[in-house]
Amino acid sequence: MQTDIIVQINREMSPFQRQKLETTPFKWLLCLEEPLQISNVVVMKLVSRWSSIDLCFQIREYLVSFFVFEVCLYLGLGVVGEEVNFEHCAPGMINK
Repeated sequence: MQTDIIVQINREMSPFQRQKLETTPFKWLLCLEEPLQISNVVVMKLVSRWSSIDLCFQIREYLVSFFVFEVCLYLGLGVVGEEVNFEHCAPGMINK
């Protein structure tokens, strides 16, 4: 995954641009100060193990769920603000 371009844009944004972005559901992008090191292989493996019925990942015989709070902590992102209901924003797209 390429996040270095987001980091570069964050460094070049004006205070006005940052302020505008902070009012959107994408304000978490401003937290990226260094590129994320995310393995595409791991992401693809997780996606292939997603259970849309149980809403979690199946790893061996276990069902493992990740909450937004946990993902934010793992990625070093802030955990404050309003929750975004992606199913409402893009119905049916998330589970596909």
